[in-house]
Amino acid sequence: MRRHLVAGRARSAGQRRIGLMGGSFNPPHEGHLDIARQARRAGRLDEIWWLVSPQNPLKTTVGMAGFTARLAAARRLAGATGWLKVPDIETRLAAHTGGRKPWVTVRLLDRLAVMQPRSRLIWIMGADNLASFHLWYRPQQITRLADILVLNRPGFAAAALTGPGRALLGRRVPAGLLGRGRGRAGRQTSCQTGCQTGRQRRWAFIHASRNPSSATGLRAAGKGL
Repeated sequence: MRRHLVAGRARSAGQRRIGLMGGSFNPPHEGHLDIARQARRAGRLDEIWWLVSPQNPLKTTVGMAGFTARLAAARRLAGATGWLKVPDIETRLAAHTGGRKPWVTVRLLDRLAVMQPRSRLIWIMGADNLASFHLWYRPQQITRLADILVLNRPGFAAAALTGPGRALLGRRVPAGLLGRGRGRAGRQTSCQTGCQTGRQRRWAFIHASRNPSSATGLRAAGKGL
């Protein structure tokens, strides 16, 4: 439990390559674990953080379990895997807004760039998310705050690779090169201090990941939280 509580709460003293997986995790499932394992291996990541969203602004609240239940379930699924952490950072940062607006991805990444100035952040998403990436809040700003690692999902590869979201990602590179050499001295830079200064945007796509598990399917089968 301590590794979950400590993650993201203080500035990092050392340089790490951190993969960030955001989502509702309603409920968390083996597909999330499979994506995390493949992303860690392909991207040569030191850690992966599951960032459980209090409420995705693009999703309905109908059928959405409470944040506390989803966070606890994600931590149970992570188990004793030392490199996989499930901090409560999104709800803590969202509290700073006083409930006036959702804590969207770009604000989260901007804050993490300040909190983890020596770490290299890689945003991990499934191909289903890339298909709708152009609908996210300030998607181009997201690509300037972190490299993007996309993992294939059954039935979404074609839409993801030919859709408008793909055009926002920049140059495609091998997954092992993500997070290397970004920003001054190889560090991430927050938008408050210059994410719009023309830094190269990079992304990678992993075709091999095709785990069919989905939270929607589990809820439909009565296996939600």
